[in-house]
Amino acid sequence: MMNDMDFILEDTILVRCLITSISGEHYKGKDYQGNRYYIEKNEFSKTFQVGDDRSFYAYKKEFQGIFEKRTFLFPLSGEDYLKLIDRDDYSGKTLKEAGITLRDI
Repeated sequence: MMNDMDFILEDTILVRCLITSISGEHYKGKDYQGNRYYIEKNEFSKTFQVGDDRSFYAYKKEFQGIFEKRTFLFPLSGEDYLKLIDRDDYSGKTLKEAGITLRDI
Protein backbone atom coordinates (compact mmCIF):
# COMPACT_ATOMS: atom_id res chain seq x y z
CA MET A 1 0.00 0.00 0.00
CA MET A 2 2.77 2.44 0.78
CA ASN A 3 3.93 2.11 -2.81
CA ASP A 4 0.60 3.43 -4.11
CA MET A 5 0.72 6.70 -2.20
CA ASP A 6 3.29 8.89 -0.50
CA PHE A 7 2.54 9.04 3.21
CA ILE A 8 3.94 11.46 5.69
CA LEU A 9 4.05 10.75 9.38
CA GLU A 10 2.10 13.90 10.29
CA ASP A 11 -0.96 12.63 8.37
CA THR A 12 -0.83 9.19 9.97
CA ILE A 13 -3.08 8.44 12.96
CA LEU A 14 -3.95 5.57 15.23
CA VAL A 15 -7.71 5.15 15.06
CA ARG A 16 -10.20 2.87 16.78
CA CYS A 17 -13.53 2.57 15.06
CA LEU A 18 -16.55 0.37 14.59
CA ILE A 19 -17.18 -0.85 11.03
CA THR A 20 -20.77 0.15 10.25
CA SER A 21 -21.19 -0.88 6.58
CA ILE A 22 -19.43 -2.17 3.49
CA SER A 23 -19.75 -0.78 -0.03
CA GLY A 24 -18.02 -1.71 -3.26
CA GLU A 25 -14.91 0.41 -2.83
CA HIS A 26 -14.70 1.12 0.88
CA TYR A 27 -15.96 0.47 4.39
CA LYS A 28 -17.78 2.99 6.51
CA GLY A 29 -16.72 3.36 10.12
CA LYS A 30 -17.48 5.43 13.16
CA ASP A 31 -15.20 6.15 16.09
CA TYR A 32 -16.28 6.55 19.70
CA GLN A 33 -16.35 10.35 19.44
CA GLY A 34 -18.95 10.12 16.67
CA ASN A 35 -16.61 10.91 13.75
CA ARG A 36 -17.46 9.04 10.55
CA TYR A 37 -14.85 7.66 8.17
CA TYR A 38 -14.61 6.06 4.76
CA ILE A 39 -12.01 3.30 5.01
CA GLU A 40 -10.27 2.13 1.87
CA LYS A 41 -10.34 -1.58 1.10
CA ASN A 42 -6.79 -2.88 0.76
CA GLU A 43 -4.69 -5.93 1.61
CA PHE A 44 -4.59 -5.01 5.31
CA SER A 45 -8.31 -4.24 5.67
CA LYS A 46 -9.70 -7.12 3.61
CA THR A 47 -10.81 -9.03 6.72
CA PHE A 48 -12.94 -6.20 8.14
CA GLN A 49 -16.60 -7.12 8.76
CA VAL A 50 -19.65 -5.10 9.79
CA GLY A 51 -19.68 -4.82 13.59
CA ASP A 52 -15.90 -5.21 14.00
CA ASP A 53 -14.23 -2.93 16.56
CA ARG A 54 -10.83 -2.27 14.98
CA SER A 55 -7.74 -0.30 15.92
CA PHE A 56 -5.19 0.43 13.21
CA TYR A 57 -2.77 3.00 11.90
CA ALA A 58 -4.03 4.86 8.87
CA TYR A 59 -3.16 7.70 6.56
CA LYS A 60 -5.90 10.31 6.98
CA LYS A 61 -7.06 12.46 4.07
CA GLU A 62 -9.98 14.89 4.10
CA PHE A 63 -11.92 15.88 0.98
CA GLN A 64 -14.42 18.70 0.77
CA GLY A 65 -17.48 17.65 -1.20
CA ILE A 66 -20.34 19.82 -2.36
CA PHE A 67 -22.38 19.37 0.81
CA GLU A 68 -20.05 17.80 3.34
CA LYS A 69 -16.45 17.12 4.24
CA ARG A 70 -15.48 13.44 4.05
CA THR A 71 -12.62 11.85 5.90
CA PHE A 72 -10.93 8.90 4.21
CA LEU A 73 -8.61 6.49 5.99
CA PHE A 74 -6.05 4.39 4.17
CA PRO A 75 -5.13 1.57 6.62
CA LEU A 76 -1.49 0.66 7.11
CA SER A 77 -0.14 -2.66 8.27
CA GLY A 78 2.16 -2.71 11.27
CA GLU A 79 5.14 -3.26 8.98
CA ASP A 80 4.17 -0.30 6.79
CA TYR A 81 3.89 1.92 9.86
CA LEU A 82 7.32 0.84 11.13
CA LYS A 83 8.81 1.62 7.71
CA LEU A 84 7.11 5.00 7.80
CA ILE A 85 8.66 5.92 11.14
CA ASP A 86 11.96 4.46 9.89
CA ARG A 87 12.32 2.00 12.71
CA ASP A 88 13.32 -1.65 12.79
CA ASP A 89 11.27 -3.52 15.34
CA TYR A 90 12.29 -6.85 16.75
CA SER A 91 9.02 -7.67 18.49
CA GLY A 92 7.74 -11.17 17.84
CA LYS A 93 11.15 -12.48 16.78
CA THR A 94 13.44 -14.89 18.53
CA LEU A 95 16.88 -13.70 19.58
CA LYS A 96 18.39 -15.73 16.76
CA GLU A 97 16.07 -14.14 14.16
CA ALA A 98 16.95 -10.69 15.52
CA GLY A 99 20.67 -11.53 15.30
CA ILE A 100 21.24 -11.19 19.04
CA THR A 101 22.88 -13.64 21.41
CA LEU A 102 22.52 -13.79 25.19
CA ARG A 103 26.04 -12.44 25.50
CA ASP A 104 24.93 -9.26 23.69
CA ILE A 105 22.27 -8.49 26.29
